[in-house]
Amino acid sequence: MIVIGRRSGGRVSVGTTPALEASKFIPVCTKVWKDFESKANALFAAVQKGGKGTDDPRWDKANALRDEGATAVRACYAREIVAQPQFAAVRKKAEALLQKMRGN
Repeated sequence: MIVIGRRSGGRVSVGTTPALEASKFIPVCTKVWKDFESKANALFAAVQKGGKGTDDPRWDKANALRDEGATAVRACYAREIVAQPQFAAVRKKAEALLQKMRGN
């Protein structure tokens, strides 16, 4: 999804448009997620075996790893998308949406 905010004349406009091209997986970013996910899953498995459930401090660590992984994947995607073949199509859609919001 492309989301654009535009401020003009004291007003703020927000526009969205689907960008299915942007949802294609980027292998290096997928690896980033899988690394975090496997560490988190290992901790969750250890928590289950320990029998303490959410009282186990590893529960919080596993959830923190998932959060860190999500942040790392978004940063990876932002860094890597510009080199992907689908980026030109996504950029074109974003520019078209902005032109529409400008009334052009």
